[in-house]
Amino acid sequence: MKTYSQKAISSGFTIVELLVVVVIIGILASIVIVSYSGITARANTSAAQTAARTIAQKSELYAIEKSRYPLQLSDLTSENGTTYYLPPSGYTNSTLTGAPEIPSSVKFLKCGTTPNTQQSDITLTNIKGLRIYYWSYTDMNANGYARAGVDVGSGINCPTS
Repeated sequence: MKTYSQKAISSGFTIVELLVVVVIIGILASIVIVSYSGITARANTSAAQTAARTIAQKSELYAIEKSRYPLQLSDLTSENGTTYYLPPSGYTNSTLTGAPEIPSSVKFLKCGTTPNTQQSDITLTNIKGLRIYYWSYTDMNANGYARAGVDVGSGINCPTS
């Protein structure tokens, strides 16, 4: 027989306990999401740096074999359809005004002995080197670049347009 002096045993959680658990799970989830986005940004920046360095190295190889630097990125993807310095697809010449979808998008700039400020003014006769800019997903800018040949010095100009 049950008396009023005995307490009823209850099972389950109170609403406060459930709220505390939900808040803790939310905090942990937000930490994981922020960490993941930072890791992704660093990985994309590293891939973009690698793409720029690869293009610079292949441009040096091109210069050794052709006695001049390539005038455009597409010169590295095929030479009369027979020689490939880079894969035919995978690298894109971009303006890099914002974060590209793929890290292998670069800004291919010619450097040469020209007093003008247009990329079109640099030709086979005055090209001296290249700058290959890449997008930094961690800093959100395109200030980093790889070099091929001479990109600075007396009489050398690397126009941006």
